[in-house]
Amino acid sequence: MKTPAWIAAILCLAAAAAWGQGASLVFDESLNLKTEEVIAKLNAILQQAEQQNAKLQQQIDRAGDPSGLYAGAMQVVKQSAMQQAALLKTQAERAQMFNDADGKIIFGRETYGIATPVQETVTLEDGTTRTRDADKYKIEGKMLADIDEYRRVREEALALKKSLTTEMTQAMQDLEGATDLASIQKYSTLIQVLQGQIAGADRTAQQAFTDMEVLEREMKLQASASRKAAAELAQMENDAESEVPGSSSKASRRDAVKDARDAAMAKAREYLENGTNPGRAKNSTKGPSVQWRKPSQETPPTNP
Repeated sequence: MKTPAWIAAILCLAAAAAWGQGASLVFDESLNLKTEEVIAKLNAILQQAEQQNAKLQQQIDRAGDPSGLYAGAMQVVKQSAMQQAALLKTQAERAQMFNDADGKIIFGRETYGIATPVQETVTLEDGTTRTRDADKYKIEGKMLADIDEYRRVREEALALKKSLTTEMTQAMQDLEGATDLASIQKYSTLIQVLQGQIAGADRTAQQAFTDMEVLEREMKLQASASRKAAAELAQMENDAESEVPGSSSKASRRDAVKDARDAAMAKAREYLENGTNPGRAKNSTKGPSVQWRKPSQETPPTNP
């Protein structure tokens, strides 16, 4: 093996320095052999490093560029996670939404043409125009506001689900074309992440529907409680009036009216059954007193 140029140059410089000092240069053959051994070892190490570098580059090529792994799909996943977190309103936000909703929300609402829209203004038969009282439709307005909120969440969740499904379809196609374990693992993991995000979008829409059902039940219970409270108040007022000396409660007045009505109905039935006034005997043999008068007679005869 030939001596490299840089080793020869070093030897020449050392010889020149020794010659300048008046020393004689003696060439040792054993030194040349040792140098060749070192160079051979260095070349062997260099070849091993090149082989390892080639293997590492092959692995990187099979796995893809780390900076570009899941670039498009992961962006959709991150966007999906942030959107799902912001889709549903908090309890405080829902309370504010219901406080802001009023009966005006029902005015002009067609509901797919199922029912005639309720207009805010109405024209009477005499041609005058009146404005409806929105407070009378307050409960319906709040319930419709919650229905609109559910529809908003559902539409955004469906749009998000469509985007995630498109990415998952592409990942499945990439998985079908994968030829190495690294790519198979990469796309399999991506598909699992996308499936989880799609299920999350479905749960978000279902949660919005559940919130709407809970509100409807709460309103029905509250309406039932309000009716009971009104009945209880009326009963309390009746009880309070009955406790005052010389006063008659509403309940007693209702009972008196009922008794009078029942007595009148009994007399009417008796008259219909007996064919006479109440109190007279039924099927009397004596006929009614009939008086008649002819034009030529001043005093008509009476029945015997």
